[in-house]
Amino acid sequence: MDSVLHYQGVILAQFIFFQWIEDFLLKQEFEFIWDEGNNQKNFQKHEVTSSESEEAFFNEMLIILGIQITPQCFEERFGIMGKSKLGRLLFISFTVRQGRIRVISARSTNKK
Repeated sequence: MDSVLHYQGVILAQFIFFQWIEDFLLKQEFEFIWDEGNNQKNFQKHEVTSSESEEAFFNEMLIILGIQITPQCFEERFGIMGKSKLGRLLFISFTVRQGRIRVISARSTNKK
């Protein structure tokens, strides 16, 4: 199943689902690696903290979009949507490095 993320009729990203990413995320046996620059960027641009981003991965309403196929990226990117403890629905783009999750972008779905 494919998922398309769009805003005002413009396609922002397209994802294709693979079972292994769902299995990986639902096990919840992963840890996070954080890049300080991304932490600051996500908070400054989208008002999402690293801890709020992590909460979305463990929410029972987790929606796994899959592997991003457009736009193409240097490394494999994945997408999810999940709620934080604040009740905000977040879109999160991330990569998996050596079994650990590195969040690339986290934003509220209420904004672009």
